[in-house]
This record gives sequence, C-alpha cells and structure tokens, in this order.
Amino acid sequence: MKRIHDIGLPLYNGMWSYRENWANKISPIARTADGDASTVYRFSLCSHSGTYVETSQHKLNNEVLLSSFPLSAFVRPCKLISIGPCAESEEVTLDTFLGAIAMTNFSIDVGDTLIIATGWGRHHRSANFLDSCPFFSPQLTEWLSEKRLHLLGVDTPIIDNQRAPYAAIKMLFQANETTLVVAPLCIDINSVVSGSYELNCVPLNIESVSASLCRPILLENVT
Repeated sequence: MKRIHDIGLPLYNGMWSYRENWANKISPIARTADGDASTVYRFSLCSHSGTYVETSQHKLNNEVLLSSFPLSAFVRPCKLISIGPCAESEEVTLDTFLGAIAMTNFSIDVGDTLIIATGWGRHHRSANFLDSCPFFSPQLTEWLSEKRLHLLGVDTPIIDNQRAPYAAIKMLFQANETTLVVAPLCIDINSVVSGSYELNCVPLNIESVSASLCRPILLENVT
C-alpha cells in the first residue's frame, strides 16, 4: 500500500483569513449533549480558506469554472520540488528553484502538475502566516508561466511580493487560462522530499464557482 500524505490545512474557528470579512465560522446548530436528537453543524466558509483549488476566473474575466474540468484534472501524477525551509519573507529566486531541480532526476515540462514546497505551511496558526510568508521572484513566476502548467500547488498563502506586488497569480493565469492553482498546502519537508507523486485535490462539487475548498493528498512512488 502506498504511503499517503495529507497536505491540506485544517479548518477551525479563529483560523487565518485573507480579509477580516472572509473569516470562517463553524458552529453546532443541534447537539445530542443538549438533548437534541442529532448533532448538526453549520459551516460558514470562504472559498479561499484552508486549502483551496482555483481557476483563472479568480483573476480574469472569463468563464473558466471548476465544473469546466473533468475529475481527472484533479487526480494527476505530479512533480514536487522542495526548496525549504524558507525563512520569513524570503524571496524564492529562479536560481534557487533551478538548483533544486538540478538535484532531482527529472525536468519540469510544459503542462506538468507541479508542487513547490517551502515548508511555510506549518506556520498556519501563526499571526505572521500571511504577512511574512515566502514569495516568488518575478523571474521565477515568469519561468513558471512559460511552462503553461496544468496545475501549480504551493505551501505559501501568497506568492507575490507583498512589498512590491507584480500580480504573480494573474501572470500565471494570463499565460494559460486553464492552469489550476492549489494553495496553501501544508507539507512536512522532512518526510515529503522532491520527487514524483500522485496528487488528489478534488474540490467540493459546487456549481458555478471558480474556487472551492479541497483536501489534497499525495501518494508516494507513482511514476
């Protein structure tokens, strides 16, 4: 049996959110402990929380929705490149990324499913998870854009330079409107190393949306 890695972030009250009014709320609306016949919860969840998968409609005015993709688009062989652990507000450069690729036995090709692991996901309960996360250099984002990836997974909540924004995610989507992005992941870079895996990041079956929560998993030793 292949080893499975859960690489998604949990959902909980008080968790991080991109904006204050995007915060999640999880609450019971009936409880057997209170004498009710059943225990039932209400989830008030933002599409961009926990770990989510999104289409280019997140940044572009198009009709590319999650329902535009078959299930097979979310269950794919993938290549994972580990470049961590990255420090607070560290810029991940193209040279750093290419150096990490050079230590593997594969290349990154057009249309690949790619995960880049910085080790930052473990900080998801920290107050600085958003503000101090590592980010990609414009040169790295441009290189990734030229690969017209099928899917890019990252374990940092923002890949843009927050102090000098250059619209990193929009750049990726403009290069290929069918690229999918899965973020932020939580990858233990001590046990999940650079290599080939199978990724399963099937979103919730919600109609007419360009982003949804998912629980991504990696299966080891898939060639």
